[in-house]
Amino acid sequence: MGWYILIVTLGCFYALSYMIESSHLEDIKKREQYYRDKVKLTNLKVLPEDVVARDVLLCRGSIVLGANYYRRFVAKLKQIIGGHLKILEGIIDRAYREATLRMIGDAYAKGATMIINVRYETSCVGRTDRKGNNSSSMMEVLAYGTAIVV
Repeated sequence: MGWYILIVTLGCFYALSYMIESSHLEDIKKREQYYRDKVKLTNLKVLPEDVVARDVLLCRGSIVLGANYYRRFVAKLKQIIGGHLKILEGIIDRAYREATLRMIGDAYAKGATMIINVRYETSCVGRTDRKGNNSSSMMEVLAYGTAIVV
């Protein structure tokens, strides 16, 4: 009976997390489409020669995302065996895309049409165990760059 409850609970967590993640991904796709032609991104450190800037501003976007209990449970099982933790890659991808969109939104609100020198920083967020290891499955992604108003 105990295994049955565990399996049903994991199934419910999976279904709920799948619905939430799908909704978030749809929202990300809509906003990516909206900003596609409005703000250009590059990791170049200098402006292209044909661009004259009226204003230069810092823009940034950040997000903290965590793995749900289902993903953490499956990832812990996978750690025992070893290998590729593909189940967590979706969260990392969503975090980078969301941070990028928030950075673009910040730049767009400031009137920018281009962001140069785009960079990313990541960090683990949460508690640590007695040995100093991070025991949480949360990460922060910070996207930042130089917004150019032309």
